[in-house]
Amino acid sequence: MAKNTQTKNADTLWSPLVKIVALVCAIVLLAAIALAVVAKTGYFRRNTVVMNVGNTEINALEYNYAYYGALNDFYSQYYYYASMIGFDLSTSLKSQQCYFDSTKSWYDYFVDQAKSQLEEQYLIYNKAVEDGFTMTEESAKSLETSLQELESAAKEADTSINKYLQSIYGPNITYDEYKEFISRRMLIADYYEHYMDSLEYADEKIEEYYSENKKDYDVVKYYTYTAKADTENNKTAQDVADGIKSASTDVQTYLDALKAIVGEDTFKEETYLKEGATYTKDDETSEWLFNDERKAGDVTVIKKAATSSSSTDTYTVICFVERGRETYNLATMRHILFSVEDLTDDDGNVIEDEEGNAKTNDAEQKAEAEKILKEWKDGAATAESFAALVKDNSDDTGSVEDGGLYEDFDKNTMVDEITDWIWAEGRKAGDCEIVKTDYGYHIVYFVEYGDEKWNSDIVNTLKSEDYEELLKTLEEKYPVNFNEKGLSQVG
Repeated sequence: MAKNTQTKNADTLWSPLVKIVALVCAIVLLAAIALAVVAKTGYFRRNTVVMNVGNTEINALEYNYAYYGALNDFYSQYYYYASMIGFDLSTSLKSQQCYFDSTKSWYDYFVDQAKSQLEEQYLIYNKAVEDGFTMTEESAKSLETSLQELESAAKEADTSINKYLQSIYGPNITYDEYKEFISRRMLIADYYEHYMDSLEYADEKIEEYYSENKKDYDVVKYYTYTAKADTENNKTAQDVADGIKSASTDVQTYLDALKAIVGEDTFKEETYLKEGATYTKDDETSEWLFNDERKAGDVTVIKKAATSSSSTDTYTVICFVERGRETYNLATMRHILFSVEDLTDDDGNVIEDEEGNAKTNDAEQKAEAEKILKEWKDGAATAESFAALVKDNSDDTGSVEDGGLYEDFDKNTMVDEITDWIWAEGRKAGDCEIVKTDYGYHIVYFVEYGDEKWNSDIVNTLKSEDYEELLKTLEEKYPVNFNEKGLSQVG
């Protein structure tokens, strides 16, 4: 049989080429595998610079840490509303429009959040390093505690520390890198506090600032009544409002006129009293109340045109009482919270009594609060001994690490029951009692009163302005450069 010369020639012709192509494909495949392996180790994230703040380089791994930190903080605050604002962690954030800015995706939003935070942090970091500033002893102890808690959390989750961290802050981050990142941020926080504490202002400067910005720091006290039509006497709401105004020559005659309209038996002065109102620009009522010529007993009628929620015009009669600074003192306290909650069965269903009301642990929590209070009183009964009891007893996770401490808060911060107790007449340092609120039972330890509210507000404003000036100065000294291409390694 004759040989197939054509086939043989073809084999001879193509075999070298096939071998070369196969070799090239193998090399490409190996290169792709190598790149994948290298990428998996975090090599590119560690060696891609996304930002420079002065001479300090911020690689993609640290940017990733800031990105996921911003994302986690956001989600912990808004998780309940996530679906309402179109935020879904189960799909790519790059494909989801940001609720706050329709020109951005959620990915872009958190990239920008990370950028802003890193810029400010590293401006302060560079300043701290330049000044030879080191972490405080208290922060060093806090860092050690947080790292120990991290190890415990990883063990509880039955995983390594690195994997645990990567589940929170994204791929590749290691324990050592996390420790470095968090150490820097604690140093930054210490320096920020050190700087803010160093800012002091003479009384003359505070008074001068107040004089130039009174509207921003004054509050007003006034009475307000929205008139209703008097159909029996054929009077419109406007007629009633104008009648009250005409009868008012001072605060007392205003109240008398109001009492005549409402009825003496049902009239309660506190129903119509507003205290502590602050200034709102372009609001007609606020502009009238905060007019510098306003004096006690002045009365006006404010007309509000009908809206979709109010089918008719409304007429509100306002009587000015007084305007001035908020002169009460801020307060500092410690507390231990014993939360009162509904009792549930093994399936998570609320247990009800015979009348269908939810059973709670109220009695048990009250007894526990009384027990801990007695333990404190029978012991050293000091602020320090109180703080020592907080960690193992309080349900207020936000203040546990600080020994239940809340510093320099105003009358709008706490629930009414605690506010009333704190600012009760005769309150003195060291007072400690159980206060019941809707949250449960609080053992409240009163530490002290601080500066007057108006004074503290102005000092905080001046400090903020000086801090912003510091940042501007540091931006010139440590210019910020951003590498958009580096974002390919973020997220």
